[in-house]
Amino acid sequence: MTSSSREAREAERKAAYVNAAERVADYARAVQSGTVIAGPHIREAAERHLHDLEHGASRGLRFDAEAAGRAILFFPAVLRVRSREGEMVPFDLLDWQAFIVGSIFGWMATREEDGAEVRRFTEAYIETGKGSGKSPLAAGIGHYMFLADGEAEPEIYAAATKRDQAMILFNDAVSMVDHGAPKMRRRVVKSGRNPVWKLTDRKSRGFFKPISNDDGQSGPRPYCALVDEYHEHRNADTLEMLKAGFKGRASPLA
Repeated sequence: MTSSSREAREAERKAAYVNAAERVADYARAVQSGTVIAGPHIREAAERHLHDLEHGASRGLRFDAEAAGRAILFFPAVLRVRSREGEMVPFDLLDWQAFIVGSIFGWMATREEDGAEVRRFTEAYIETGKGSGKSPLAAGIGHYMFLADGEAEPEIYAAATKRDQAMILFNDAVSMVDHGAPKMRRRVVKSGRNPVWKLTDRKSRGFFKPISNDDGQSGPRPYCALVDEYHEHRNADTLEMLKAGFKGRASPLA
């Protein structure tokens, strides 16, 4: 491949990322106009997004459309989910899902202490109706941070107070490996069988595993902590244990 053809392919890829990122603002405008009916918190998030696109630079904020689009397009390119008909199909994000993913990975902020640019959001709370695909979405976000975010030895945890609950989200992540893109299947090693208890990335040496209060573990250094059914937790112990391990991670997520 010649240098010019590589440059052309790179430019085409970046253009695709930027185009995909337009879905974030499109959804926010649809919510703001009332075309999409949404609750008050979603309306506030949409208003914040549009306001900060225009005025955020004065507060050290920047929306990185390329980063947002890269995350959005990772889902259909790499991940597969089960359709209502029972077939494994590419994980094409719905508009509201693209808004969440694009917001998490697109917004950047200047860190006050050293001027470094890091992701703006290190916490995200997602609450949706039963059966709307929340767990697969969370598993997909975990896989992006596991395989595609460039972190050295990332630790990704599917967390809950009880191990059975943690396994629900983690099993979605395992299914995505079983049915994902060939490159993903070659790269990820499964430990255990019926059940699988850990996924390891050959490239980064990071891992993705379930964790719960039942395990009695302490001292994890998560890059991403996916806490399932958080509204049912009696207290914040599980989340606080994981967040305590964020030290040393520039852009972690819980």
